[in-house]
Amino acid sequence: MERSRYEFRIRGRVSDAFLGAFDDLTVTVRSAETVLRSDGLDQAGLYGVLGRIQSLGFELIGVRRLPPSQDDEDTGDAEDTEDTEDTEDTEDTEDTA
Repeated sequence: MERSRYEFRIRGRVSDAFLGAFDDLTVTVRSAETVLRSDGLDQAGLYGVLGRIQSLGFELIGVRRLPPSQDDEDTGDAEDTEDTEDTEDTEDTEDTA
């Protein structure tokens, strides 16, 4: 299953009492926002984090998918993001009816 890194931005400073809900994420508390970062989430994990943010009543101001980390690229665990053209051989056919 595809796993991606994400960043979630929450308005305001999340207090220490609520940070335990995000133990599986890297948390950075700034003056006007709290930034959560995941190391790798599948789609179910992404929706799980969004659900926790909503259920705690936080205002989500942004979500973005981050590029693969250098570690992912070195181990080959990252998704291949290059655009590739489908090279399947097909024959062109015309309807002669």
